[in-house]
Amino acid sequence: YGAMPNYTFQNVGNYTVTLNVSDAAGNWKTGTTWVNVSDIDAPVSGTIWNNSLTTGDLAFFSINLTDNVGVNTVWFNYTINGMTNYNWSVTNNTNDDWTIEITIPSYAELIEYYFWFNDDSSNKDKDATANQNVSDNDDPVLSVQTNSTLTTGDDGVFRINITDNIAVNTS
Repeated sequence: YGAMPNYTFQNVGNYTVTLNVSDAAGNWKTGTTWVNVSDIDAPVSGTIWNNSLTTGDLAFFSINLTDNVGVNTVWFNYTINGMTNYNWSVTNNTNDDWTIEITIPSYAELIEYYFWFNDDSSNKDKDATANQNVSDNDDPVLSVQTNSTLTTGDDGVFRINITDNIAVNTS
């Protein structure tokens, strides 16, 4: 016999809980206790967006995050070509959207990345790691040197220097 009242607390904090009970005869009693409500729920990641990646250009990465008490900090961790690792703080764009803009290095061929984040109660999580190929849109650099003056029947000597941010195809 007895009721089992319940209440769901929406916010973190310390609360005084008072319960007034009475029976059919009109007898009543008041009980008081204290409750400490803490947050154990990590932020939840939603849509992750990025544009196509090309060497030497800006790339935008964005993530949508929700949390019951509020997202505190977001980081963007990425590795270029499996070797160089970066970890940058991300800006809160609007409400639940967090965005970062980076310049893709000219030597990049592959970027592996993920977001990690925590809330006001220090609950942490990260989204799944993603891999994205980088397109090389930088033209090779070509410099040609030759004899400045040639006449008919003379052999010309040409020197060509070719460089590229990724590799020179010699075929």
